[in-house]
Amino acid sequence: MKFSHLALTLGLSTLIAALPAQAGTRLDKIKETKTIYLGYTNNAIPFSYVDSENLDNQTPMGYSIDVCKDVVEQLSKSLNEPLKVAYYPVTHANRLLALADNRIDLLCSDISNTQERQKMVNFSPAIFITSIRFVTLAKSPIVTLEDLKGKNVTSTAGTRPLAWLSKTNQDLHMHMNIIPAQTLAQGFNQVTLGKADAYFMDDVLLSGFIANSQNPQDYRISGELYSDEPYALALPKEDSELQDLVNQAIDQIIRSGRLESYYTKWFEQPIPPKNINLNLPASKAFQDLIQHPDQPRVAKDYE
Repeated sequence: MKFSHLALTLGLSTLIAALPAQAGTRLDKIKETKTIYLGYTNNAIPFSYVDSENLDNQTPMGYSIDVCKDVVEQLSKSLNEPLKVAYYPVTHANRLLALADNRIDLLCSDISNTQERQKMVNFSPAIFITSIRFVTLAKSPIVTLEDLKGKNVTSTAGTRPLAWLSKTNQDLHMHMNIIPAQTLAQGFNQVTLGKADAYFMDDVLLSGFIANSQNPQDYRISGELYSDEPYALALPKEDSELQDLVNQAIDQIIRSGRLESYYTKWFEQPIPPKNINLNLPASKAFQDLIQHPDQPRVAKDYE
């Protein structure tokens, strides 16, 4: 069967027209709109949250927010274009999807860099190191993981602690009843209300909830550490140029000493909303991050 040259040309043109147009990169969108959308999870004290006692100003604040604002300032200089910041609230369950479907350009929160998550998004160099622990009521006899066999426990949906908890429960045949919480606050409140015997989460977040509770003396954080978690900023998967600019910005923030200044501000000084000092001296892991900013830090996968 023979086809005319015209028919082939028309057929190819029709096929090309039917294909979706190649979208520009995320950095192209940022340049065009002169706006960068920063995603944040609320109540992740002191990384990203709003002041619950200042309803006139609900602008997000926190350690990760300060790092992101510093990155944006450096991006503005690199692009020779002042960028407007727009904040977009996300949850722990939908934050990666918000990056993937273009709702946000940079995630400024409490998120660990893992190989599994790298399939969906890219990560900056690490900006913080934390560990998974659990919180109980101080009057509880529960001290170790072994004490939680057959107990009601909780962690927050979409987080690493929940993935670790589920795997540990299965591997060690602990028969714990795991109750997923939708938010960090809900998970902590499950312990407060006696609906769960323990809440598993990153220890620095647990410290923030306890410090801002009505009766901090009513809670106790486990002494055991279950996993080191390197926090980083998350950004779109497909944009290598944006990745390079963010990486350069984080490297400059660390080497200039500004990351240590942000640490002092949010972990060793009084912070909103109650002007409570978390009094968390820099860990050896964080000090190592400062001394070796080029070292790759990726958490173990549990998903």
